[in-house]
Amino acid sequence: MACTGPQGSERCAPAGIGGAFHSQQTAEKAAKAFLTFHDVPFRKTHDLNELGGQCAVLNPSLAPLFKEASDLTDYAVVFRYLDAPREPDESEATVALETAGRVFEEVSALLAPPRRF
Repeated sequence: MACTGPQGSERCAPAGIGGAFHSQQTAEKAAKAFLTFHDVPFRKTHDLNELGGQCAVLNPSLAPLFKEASDLTDYAVVFRYLDAPREPDESEATVALETAGRVFEEVSALLAPPRRF
């Protein structure tokens, strides 16, 4: 099981297809939340390159992050079902989890209300 998280929090994902699939879903939902927040329509897709491109139009600082996250797209379609060509190993699932975590954290920070003191 791969675990990672900032400031003592822990996010864990099992190795293999399940962990990689859920990592892709995390990044996809973060992108769609960002677009929804900005009232930008998007088509029904799992393509993180497409969704990330739309996000980067709104905030160019997201471009490199979504370029990296676009590698997760295959986990939504190619690896989703039992007839997948192979199963991602623990190392691959860990990288997917870390990438998705960065997408989630960055988008969450951009959507967070400003702090009032």
